[in-house]
Amino acid sequence: MKNLGKRSVLGAGLLGFLLILSACASSAFKAEVNRFHQLSAPEGEAAIIVPAEGNEGGLEFNSYAGMIGARLDGLGYLVTAGADPDIVVTVGYGAVPDPNYRPSSGPTLGIGIGGYGSHVGGGISTSVDLSDSSQVYHRHFLTLLIDDAKTGARLYEGSANGYAKGANMPGVMPLLIEALFEGWPGASGTTNTVTIDSE
Repeated sequence: MKNLGKRSVLGAGLLGFLLILSACASSAFKAEVNRFHQLSAPEGEAAIIVPAEGNEGGLEFNSYAGMIGARLDGLGYLVTAGADPDIVVTVGYGAVPDPNYRPSSGPTLGIGIGGYGSHVGGGISTSVDLSDSSQVYHRHFLTLLIDDAKTGARLYEGSANGYAKGANMPGVMPLLIEALFEGWPGASGTTNTVTIDSE
C-alpha cells in the first residue's frame, strides 16, 4: 500500500507536468519575420500609415493601422494624418489557405510508472501529435514598408508570416504585429522565428 501511494503521487506529479507542457505548446504562435532596412534612430519624424493595394480603407484597416501606429509612436515616430509627413508607412495583410500544412508535433508526453519492493520508478516519453486536420490552416501575413516621403527612398521592408486555423485575421494580426516589432528594427537582411504566447 505504501508503494502504491508513492506511485499515485508520482503519477499525479507527472500528469500535472504533462498538462502544463501541453498547454504551453498549444498556446504558442510562431511567426517567421524578415527584415531589410536602412533606418536611423527615430527623431520624431511625422509618419502617415496607408494601406497596400488590396487592403484599401475600411474599419478593418483602420483598426490595424491604429495598432501599428501605437507601436511607431512608442518607438519615437509621430503618427499623423497630416498632408506633409516625413515617412510613409504602407501596410499589407491577408490570409491564404494552405490545405497541405500541418503543424509540427509538439513536446507531448506519455507516462509510465512501475515499482518493485520498496523502489518506485517513473518514465516520460514523447509521442502525441498535436496536429488538427479538422480545419484548413491559413498562412496569415503582415507586410510593412517605410519610404522617405520626400525622396521616395525605401527605408524599411519587413514581413511576418504565421499559420493559424481558419482565416482569422483579426485574431492573428496582434500576434503578427508583436512579432514584427520585437527587437525593432532588428538586423537587416535576417530571417528569424519569433514565438508569441497567444493566450
